[in-house]
Amino acid sequence: MNDRDARWIEQAKLPPAASTPATRGMDEMLQHLMLAVLADAVHCYQEHFRARDRRGQRLFDEAAGWLMATDREYVFSFEGICDALGFDADYLRAGLRTWRIRELSAPRGGVRVRRRRTRTAERRRRIVASF
Repeated sequence: MNDRDARWIEQAKLPPAASTPATRGMDEMLQHLMLAVLADAVHCYQEHFRARDRRGQRLFDEAAGWLMATDREYVFSFEGICDALGFDADYLRAGLRTWRIRELSAPRGGVRVRRRRTRTAERRRRIVASF
């Protein structure tokens, strides 16, 4: 763990009475950032788990690797973010695994809804014709 990470952890452990309004605002912003990082990782995991292109596979692999890692060395590791936000990392991992198994066992075909694109001029004609 480097000095910068240790400093963030020590600041996070300060009692609320010892924090100033400025540090409380910084803590709130840090929590929002951590939540955004976590949400993006879950989104990439769920969006790209069946990817066939290189980019999608890479995004899935990076997200899965980060989500399944158990290190706590860095503040922005999955475990570090879960600790800071009060989430149970093992529970989230189990939920993601369960979701993936359910998605893989579901029939893939499904019904695809295709919408016909209309040009703006065609829409205008329909609107004018309806009056």
